[in-house]
Amino acid sequence: MEEEAPNSDGKTWAATIAEALLRQAAKGDVRAIAELANRIEGKPVQAMAVEGGQLDGLAEIIAEARARVG
Repeated sequence: MEEEAPNSDGKTWAATIAEALLRQAAKGDVRAIAELANRIEGKPVQAMAVEGGQLDGLAEIIAEARARVG
């Protein structure tokens, strides 16, 4: 990505791609807007619900696996 892109006036591939993405976003391309937001702000955290009891015994399973591996 740090290589110079062809026909780009000395810009890197990363800069060339970022500019293309910005142009698409400015035209209203929702996917380009989402990609830019994810790159700038980071992907949104997804919540996970874990009900009680689902992880019972997990520590023992991990300990047994570690013992088998060595």
